Amino acid sequence: MTPISPPPPPPLSLYIHIPWCVRKCPYCDFNSHAAGPQLPEAEYVARLCDDLQQDRALARGRKLASIFIGGGTPSLFSAAAIGEILAAAESLVGFGEAIEITLEANPGTAEQRKFSDFRAAGVNRLSLGVQSFEDEKLRRLGRIHSGREALVAVDIARRAGFDNINLDLMYGLPSLPQDTAVATLANLGQALTDPEPGTEPGTGIVGTGIDSVANPVANPGQALTDQPGTGTDSASPGRALALEQSLADLEQALALAPTEPGGEPGTGTDSATEPGTGQPGTRPEPGTGIDSADSDLVNLGQALTAVLTDLDSGPGLNSDMNPGQALALKQSLADLEQALALAPEHLSWYQLTIEPNTEFYSRPPQVPDGDTLADIQQQGEALLQANGFYRYEVSAFARPARQSVHNRNYWEFGDYLGIGAGAHSKVTRADGTVERLRKTRQPQHYLYTGRQFIAGRQTLTHSELPLEFMMNALRLTEGVSQRLFSQRTGMALEAIADPLRRLHERGLMTPDPQRLQTTATGLRFLNTVLEAFMSDKRPS
Repeated sequence: MTPISPPPPPPLSLYIHIPWCVRKCPYCDFNSHAAGPQLPEAEYVARLCDDLQQDRALARGRKLASIFIGGGTPSLFSAAAIGEILAAAESLVGFGEAIEITLEANPGTAEQRKFSDFRAAGVNRLSLGVQSFEDEKLRRLGRIHSGREALVAVDIARRAGFDNINLDLMYGLPSLPQDTAVATLANLGQALTDPEPGTEPGTGIVGTGIDSVANPVANPGQALTDQPGTGTDSASPGRALALEQSLADLEQALALAPTEPGGEPGTGTDSATEPGTGQPGTRPEPGTGIDSADSDLVNLGQALTAVLTDLDSGPGLNSDMNPGQALALKQSLADLEQALALAPEHLSWYQLTIEPNTEFYSRPPQVPDGDTLADIQQQGEALLQANGFYRYEVSAFARPARQSVHNRNYWEFGDYLGIGAGAHSKVTRADGTVERLRKTRQPQHYLYTGRQFIAGRQTLTHSELPLEFMMNALRLTEGVSQRLFSQRTGMALEAIADPLRRLHERGLMTPDPQRLQTTATGLRFLNTVLEAFMSDKRPS
C-alpha cells in the first residue's frame, strides 16, 4: 500500500464529557454515573481546563468548528460552569466562524432560567434526550421525565432563544404489561371471531384448542390463529378450559400493569368486565359451563373486535401483521408524529440495542422482533421524509441546512479533542499519522490531581486506516468524495481498489467513480460492507 504526502489537517472539534446523571438508565452503556447529593462541579471544571491545556498543542493552530457537551446529563451543571468551560476552550484553542456548540439536556432537568443562561453562556444548539413521549415506556427505560415534561422542555428551550434543537428518540422499546394485555385481547378477538373455513360461530372454532391459547402472555406478538391447537379443538369442555387459561393470562398481564394512584392492580379496567355490562366478569370453572362455552367465546370475541379495529386503522399497517406487531408500529409512529409536531430542526431516531454491561443485558426485556423493527424503520423514514426531514446518516435526520456540524466531522473522519472522564480523541499529527487517545475513565480518578489524564493511546497503521475511515464515512447516506479518503488517511485510493470492486459487483456500493457511497442495500447491511475493509480481508 502506497502512502502519499501528508494531507492538510482536517477540521477540529471538541467533545466535553460530564459523566453524572440523576439516575443510570438500564439500557445505557456510556460512561455515566448516578450523581450523589453534591456534584464536584468546581473541581471537575478545573480539571477539564487543565486537560484541555495539556491537549492544546494537538490543535496545531486550528480553531474549533464545533463543541459537543455530552454525558451523563451535562445540564445538571450550572450555566456558570458551562460558561467557564467554553471560555477556556475559546482562550486555549479558539472558535471558528459560526461555531456550533451543543449541550445535551434531560427534559426532566429543564428550567426556564437555566436554559436561558445556557444560551447566554454560548450554547447555541440543544439536544434533548426525549426517547419517547409515552410515560410508561419512559418509566421502563428508567427515564426521570414524563411525556408532558418533554413537551414543556421544548417550549422552554424555544423561549430561551434556541433555534436549533435536536430530539433524541428511540424505537423498538420494551413491551409493557398493558401492551401484552392489548395484544392478548386482540389475539383472542381474532381467534374467536374468525372461524376457520367450514365452521360457523358458535359451532366450534377449529385450531383454538388448549395448547393454542395456553400462554398468550408469553408470546403476545403471535396471533392465536397462527398456532394450530393440539387439544380438543371443537369440544365445548376444551374450549371452556381454553377460555379459562386465556383469561387467567390476561388477568396476570393486567395485574402487572401500573395503576392510577390509589388503584388496585388488575381492577378498574374495561377488559375485565362482562361484555356489554360494565360489570366484573366471571370466568367459567374448568370443565363446567359446557352448554354455554361456545356462546361465551363468541360473545367475548365480538366484544374484542374493537381492539382489532383500532390496531388495523393505523398508518402503514398491513394484513400480515399480528396485533403485537401492529401495536409496536403504532406506538413508534405516534412518538415520531409527536416529535414532528414540535418542529425540531434535527431528529436522532435510532433502535434500542441491548448492550453488554447494562441492566437490560443482565435482564433482557421483551422487544419487537426483527420483521417489526424493519417495518417501523421503513414507515418511520417515510414519515420523516414526508415532513421535510432528510436522512443524512444512519440514524440522523435533519431539515435543510440543519445537519449536525459536530457529527458530520466525526463521520468525515475529522479530528476531535476529547476532555473529561473517559473521553476519546482522534488527531492527525504533523507527519500525517493518525492517533487515538483515551482519558482515564473513572470520575474519581479523573478528579485526582496527581493522576495523568491520558490512559491510553494508539497510532493507527496503514492496515487499520481503511476500516477506520469507512466505519465513519459510510454511515453518511450520500457517502463522501473519493478524494477525502486520501486527504484523511494519507493513503492512495488504490489501497482499497480490490474491496471496492467486489462491493460494486455485489451491489453494495455505488459505481460512482467520484464517490465512496453505499447503495440502499449496502447501508442496510453496513456491517457486511465494512468487513470487506478489514485488514485480513484485503490483499496485502
